[in-house]
Amino acid sequence: MKNIFCKFFLFSFFLFMFSFGLKAQESVVIDSVSQSLFAKYLFDQGLYKFAAEEYERLHYYYPNNKKYTLALFKADRFAGNIDHMQARLQLLPDQDKQLSRQYFLSLITNDQLPLAQQLLDNGLRDYGKISDDYFKFKVGLLVMEGSHKAAQDTMQKYKVDDSALANLIVMGSESKRKSKTLAGLMSAIIPSSGRFYARDYKDAIFSLVFMGGTAFQSYKRFNKGGINSAGGWIYGGISFGFYLGNIWGSVKAADRYNQKNYKKVYDETKNYFSTRFLD
Repeated sequence: MKNIFCKFFLFSFFLFMFSFGLKAQESVVIDSVSQSLFAKYLFDQGLYKFAAEEYERLHYYYPNNKKYTLALFKADRFAGNIDHMQARLQLLPDQDKQLSRQYFLSLITNDQLPLAQQLLDNGLRDYGKISDDYFKFKVGLLVMEGSHKAAQDTMQKYKVDDSALANLIVMGSESKRKSKTLAGLMSAIIPSSGRFYARDYKDAIFSLVFMGGTAFQSYKRFNKGGINSAGGWIYGGISFGFYLGNIWGSVKAADRYNQKNYKKVYDETKNYFSTRFLD
């Protein structure tokens, strides 16, 4: 009788634990769905950092669920967690093209062009077999590097059909550059003319007025006191110093003008990457 009671007790206990385990498992499934929906809500609201944290938990509990892993990479990309993405890619046994793609776009967002180029050449080299995104990435990188002719040739060679990219190439090709050498020579011949050429109008006027004023003061003192006038030499030295500085300033003004135009095309191309490739 005692043995029968013990067997019944053990059977009841194991039955209870089994049913409890099923309930717990069902609860985990329900929680994972709820957490996934919550993470997606955070992502859609632009709260990428918090969305990444939620997807991080899902990835921890379901490491083999590619949907959660890809969602985590997307959230990390928009949150700027570039180091996290790199570390996770290194832990993967096989290279995943979709995850590498997210990492590539994150590198673009964070201005890591050399690393992005390296990943494109190695990790995403055969991506073009399944999508023409590879060639768009290649052309876009060339535009960001300022190689507009190479970008145009690549676009034609691989028959990339993308009007936005074509417009970016035109914008970069037609952006006028100012010669730094010419700007310096112009200011050496006619003071401040190089700054006007580089469209640095405010500094050009200021330099011209200051040089003219100090040169006039030097002339007045030499005219009054002769060659031995200390004031004439002082004002003349100041004027000559500004003359030399204005030549160098004209060269720098031309360089700033070119950099401004380059950055405009660069930022537009960067925006192209971030808005066109959301998935």
